[in-house]
Amino acid sequence: MRGLLPAMNYQESRGDLQRLAADYDRLAEFADDRRRSAAAQKLRLALATFAMHRARMETLFGEFEDAVADAQRLQVEFIRTELELGVTFLDCATNARGSGRSHRCIRNALVTLDTANRFLASQPRLDDSDRDEIYRRRNELRQRLHKILRQYQP
Repeated sequence: MRGLLPAMNYQESRGDLQRLAADYDRLAEFADDRRRSAAAQKLRLALATFAMHRARMETLFGEFEDAVADAQRLQVEFIRTELELGVTFLDCATNARGSGRSHRCIRNALVTLDTANRFLASQPRLDDSDRDEIYRRRNELRQRLHKILRQYQP
């Protein structure tokens, strides 16, 4: 019986080793699956983050384009307003009582024309109708200024 016992222990040990090896293989497969799952999760997270940032950038670009369009529209409106103000100053100069008031109005009209010319020199984006109207008004203001200034020259 004594010789039989070590043989049984050997057989049992061999079975235990096989079970341990199978358990180890299952654990290794589980660890590999877990690593692949973690890598896939990281990739999904990176793609989601990229998509979120891309959408935000597209929104920002759209807002930037709108802001540029607004700035251009405001610049055109500013030039129009300056020219209209110049015409108003010239109307005041012709109706003013006293040469001091008249000279101030003419000087202010010259300033508005200079301001409009500075903004036009920056070559704002104007559509054809705006460009025609602004340059027409500028030329009218300039001609009226020349006419009034000739009246005040000795």
